[in-house]
Amino acid sequence: MKGGAALEIFLIVATIVIMVLTVLLIMDDKCNFMSGITLLISIGSTIWLSTQYYKPAFTKITFMDDGIVTKSGSEQQKLTINDIQGIWYFKISPGAETEIMEYSEDSSLKGTIVVIGDIEYFTEIDFVGLNGMSMLRDSFKQGYTTIYYRKELNEILRYYHRKIQNRPKA
Repeated sequence: MKGGAALEIFLIVATIVIMVLTVLLIMDDKCNFMSGITLLISIGSTIWLSTQYYKPAFTKITFMDDGIVTKSGSEQQKLTINDIQGIWYFKISPGAETEIMEYSEDSSLKGTIVVIGDIEYFTEIDFVGLNGMSMLRDSFKQGYTTIYYRKELNEILRYYHRKIQNRPKA
């Protein structure tokens, strides 16, 4: 996701600032019960928001000839070319049923989320939303990776799609 690193830095800095502010207010005896509860709720909400958006927004993806490596914090996953069963995509439509479609080279992917790997592992996903906007909240499960589509991915998706299509059938 473009801007993912900026959002990550903002959320981390915001959490640290709120924690420091809480400690300073407690040390100066300026913090009563209600303000302490409010600050704790603010810290908890910021941490919750950071974890909810963590995987899709902050995952770094490296594409190689023999597979894909996804890194996120202390977690890492490698999908070899043999692990990739296909490429799918879907668009988040508020209030509508999400339909997952198989990728083809003439697919219009603008505004979609791309799933690379094995669709059988792409279960128990969830969407979080705020004011009509929805975002995929995804776990870091093995067997697939999710990517927010951007134009730079076109050649990469075509490459993996051709590799999958030209693979000998078992």
